[in-house]
Amino acid sequence: MVYVIVYALTIAIIIATGFILYRIRPVVTNEHRMKGFYAMSIAALAWMAAASIDMLASPEHFAYTYVTKVALSIIVPYLTGWFFFNFTESKLAKSRAVITFLIAAPALDVLMLVTTPLHRLYFVDLDPPVYPNTIPTTGVVFWIHIALIAVSAVFIYSVFIRYLIKNLRRYPLLAITGVGR
Repeated sequence: MVYVIVYALTIAIIIATGFILYRIRPVVTNEHRMKGFYAMSIAALAWMAAASIDMLASPEHFAYTYVTKVALSIIVPYLTGWFFFNFTESKLAKSRAVITFLIAAPALDVLMLVTTPLHRLYFVDLDPPVYPNTIPTTGVVFWIHIALIAVSAVFIYSVFIRYLIKNLRRYPLLAITGVGR
């Protein structure tokens, strides 16, 4: 019963978020700082949809639904970085090396994930887990993926927190909303 309620709420959130994203689409095309937010929101929405499909997937489809869900979750942190760098108007947003990293890192990560059946370095097996909310047996590349995302997230959020601290006096509502100007 609890899963049905959680699933229904997830579907309601997906539909509401999709509607909001559809409605703000015209605003996004005019504001360069919003493009990253929009892309991050679309990826998060797709991840939520994949997670809800994964909850209902039969065991024989687990490998496909789980890989899709993980692939979408790989993309979200890097799109968050793109959004934060543009939102804070950091010089990093225009850096060719940073942009290349924000594109190449998730692309290589997703490539390694999708080719897991060939090399078994990301997940050793993709058999359905016995208990809900557990993951398949992880391989070496999975832990490299976790470390890369953790280091990237710390760096990305440090840029954002520095921006918050620097602009808090000028925009006091920045502390509450996380956005300003």
